[in-house]
Amino acid sequence: MSEQDIWKYQPWRSPGLAPVDDPCGMAGGTPTPAFNGGEYTTTKYAKQGDLGSITLKPRPTGITWKAGGLANVSWYIAFNHGGGYKYRICPRNSPLTEECFAKPENQLIFAADYHVVEFKDGPKKIPNTVVKKGEGGIGWMLSPIPMPNFVGSECDNGKGYPCGGCPCGSGYPGGNTHKDFPNPFGKDNMGKNTAIQDLVHVPQFPAGDYVVGFRWDCETSSQVWTSCADITIE
Repeated sequence: MSEQDIWKYQPWRSPGLAPVDDPCGMAGGTPTPAFNGGEYTTTKYAKQGDLGSITLKPRPTGITWKAGGLANVSWYIAFNHGGGYKYRICPRNSPLTEECFAKPENQLIFAADYHVVEFKDGPKKIPNTVVKKGEGGIGWMLSPIPMPNFVGSECDNGKGYPCGGCPCGSGYPGGNTHKDFPNPFGKDNMGKNTAIQDLVHVPQFPAGDYVVGFRWDCETSSQVWTSCADITIE
């Protein structure tokens, strides 16, 4: 919360509280095409602005979880925006709304104290960090991949956090890129094209069909990424 904290209003600062258009995602991310990748090429499945919870039909994934057991979940980063994430669950026969996924009883609790991260040069086991206090943030998982403010800001200490005493009035001169910053996992492992695997506890829910919702609240962008997957609990 320093004067140089350029990310203080982003979703990750109050995870789970930023509003979303749909807990299963919107095609293109906006109702109309936008700059910087916010555009969806029309397919037989959807068009720009379509809501995943309404447009996409149940998909027979063949994935079965055992009530009270453990399940492996994973997500894939094409371009890193820092922040953290959470997995939730909602019955298939319920309206797939953010309210359903956000219910306390529908939160999937992380079951291990580490991630398995699939880097370009192979998998690495990395200790994890779960948010244990804070308004709106209990139970969220911090992304294990460091995210420097590599947009070129002068206000970066090289570890992903704005530094104190930096002159920020000049904006983003563009002098820095991610290759300039140290990374404990190596210069090729900055979170691009990377899969993050976790274990979660499966609730003692009645047998039936469910939808697992993934939500990623970003820190270095004003984005919330959401997606859904079909499973069966037995």
